[in-house]
Amino acid sequence: MKSTLLTSAAFLSVLSGWAQFCGSSGPSFCVPGNNLVSPTFLDNIPCIEQGANTNLVIPIKIFNNIYFQGQFVTIISITIDSIENLPSGLCWTTNKVPNNLNTITFQAGEEGCIVINGVSYEPVGQYKLRVVLSAVLGLQYQTITVIDYLPVFVRLIDPLTKICPPVNMNQNVPFVPFDSNSTLHAHIRGRVYFDNDNNGIYQQNIDFPISNEVIETGNGYYAITGPSGIYNFYLPAGSYNLSPILHSTSSLMGYSPFQQHVNANSNGVLYDGNDFAVKYDTTKCNREIIITEGAPPPRPGFNNTIHVNVINNTPYFPLSGQLVVQYPPDQMFLNSSAPFASSDTSLHTITYELSNIPLGGFYTQLNFYTPPTTNLGTKFSYIASFHDSVCVLNNITNHTHTTTVVGSYDPNDKIVYPTGSGDNHTIPADTILHYTIRFQNTGTFYAENVIIIDTISSHLDLRTLRVRSYSHPYEVVVENSQTVKFVFQNIMLPDSFSDEPNSHGYIQYSIKPYQNLANGTVITNRADIYFDFNPPVLTNTVFNTIQNPVMFASPVYQDARVDVFPNPNQDGVWRVRCDASMLNQKLCVLDLSGRELYGTTIHHTEFTLLLPELGAGVYMIRVRETAKRLVKQ
Repeated sequence: MKSTLLTSAAFLSVLSGWAQFCGSSGPSFCVPGNNLVSPTFLDNIPCIEQGANTNLVIPIKIFNNIYFQGQFVTIISITIDSIENLPSGLCWTTNKVPNNLNTITFQAGEEGCIVINGVSYEPVGQYKLRVVLSAVLGLQYQTITVIDYLPVFVRLIDPLTKICPPVNMNQNVPFVPFDSNSTLHAHIRGRVYFDNDNNGIYQQNIDFPISNEVIETGNGYYAITGPSGIYNFYLPAGSYNLSPILHSTSSLMGYSPFQQHVNANSNGVLYDGNDFAVKYDTTKCNREIIITEGAPPPRPGFNNTIHVNVINNTPYFPLSGQLVVQYPPDQMFLNSSAPFASSDTSLHTITYELSNIPLGGFYTQLNFYTPPTTNLGTKFSYIASFHDSVCVLNNITNHTHTTTVVGSYDPNDKIVYPTGSGDNHTIPADTILHYTIRFQNTGTFYAENVIIIDTISSHLDLRTLRVRSYSHPYEVVVENSQTVKFVFQNIMLPDSFSDEPNSHGYIQYSIKPYQNLANGTVITNRADIYFDFNPPVLTNTVFNTIQNPVMFASPVYQDARVDVFPNPNQDGVWRVRCDASMLNQKLCVLDLSGRELYGTTIHHTEFTLLLPELGAGVYMIRVRETAKRLVKQ
């Protein structure tokens, strides 16, 4: 029973009849498995074939307690009053003989089973059942009966295709035809992989799946490969030409074939094996650094985390080099999940010496402590720089992530980086946006599956979407050209009561706005998070406003109270001196369009500003209305 029991104020008597009850029940109908460790109820019902004889046995185990009226209360027993809305021709029964009150009752912690019997010729689709329960609870040493129901989904499928689609948890009526995962559509599937032995055939443990490849049909449909390299289309029957979309990493690749022609002429049929083999340019190399903000975000007096990934996109070049992570001087470094070579508390850096990073990459989680004196709203910037000793054509890779100190937070949220300047969160039109969706199971039982549904803004180019970092393996389904589903199947996410540290998860992706967006265009984004069959958790909405160029909000003046040296320089390391009047003020580094690149709080009249990731050019360092020019050669 993944869903917490919702309670109603109504107290009902025992129902005079059980909807679609088979007429009798008892041990002869099914035998409990007696092997369920955790409580569960009517979960993961397999698909039922239309017109086939059904004898589906569903094991159950009753909860010992539930969350009720703001507290945990003890369950004495649960009675199944009825299971309604089964497709006609099907009925239900259990292993329990009705008691003298003519009810089927299970005691707390007891294992049992429910059977669905019969033959149904109802239309193929998903049926939302209504399981009516009476729960006898122990509250203040008294026993009361509460009536409620649990949503259960039964999928009736075509026996010819035997395609069993995922449950559509958006359903809010008893029956709905299958949508994008449907016998009403043709299912086209394939894989994108690095062909290590150049034989044109995918071989596990020899070839490597490639994620983040966008496949298009040329007429508005897209699919994206997940970590397994698999992509899926659910399309109207017809003929399609499938092609990978070239992006920055693709410039190192050659596809074979470059296009797949598929005659998907029948709905409800799987057209598999539409693979794309990839061969890399062995003279080039490519890698990235990604910083992802963990959960919870920085809070005064608490710990927080960041995740750093060094991603190797080219298997011909096992990466070797030095990774340096710079953290804000306002924070205290606690530990790292991966061994590090050194830590410098004066420069606020952690250094890793890495060798032979394979295809995929290196990952570490860094933990920090934020002092309780830190002001809410303080901006923290983390900088990761990788100095490569092998990939000489691309020697230094950098990434910066800025976050904000908060007092409280929603564990299911969405953040965007860069946040943008000012109240309108203004950004130039060519800004690559990084969205992070964080989630936490705050229920009372583990979540077996988590699905994130993200409707992409019409101002963003779905063809440029790339998953940058994630907490658990996932698959991607694209619907209606703008709706993206991130599916964490069998995630088994613990609840926060039993295992708080492991109850969190996240996914981060980057995406580009369309070119030539008008000034004032607002790009909004939020997501819906589904934990098993529970109603969706809606994240907050983030937004950015296109503005070219971004103008300073107030006049900027040169002032001798801030001094930067050596200026100009080549390595991106400056010493900053300022008057005592600048203490506890925010210092920002901006590009010439006014976009904030780095921010911190001044705690000393002299300190080091370490920004090796800045490209050659002219920047501004600003404290309130005071500014100095910063030159990187």
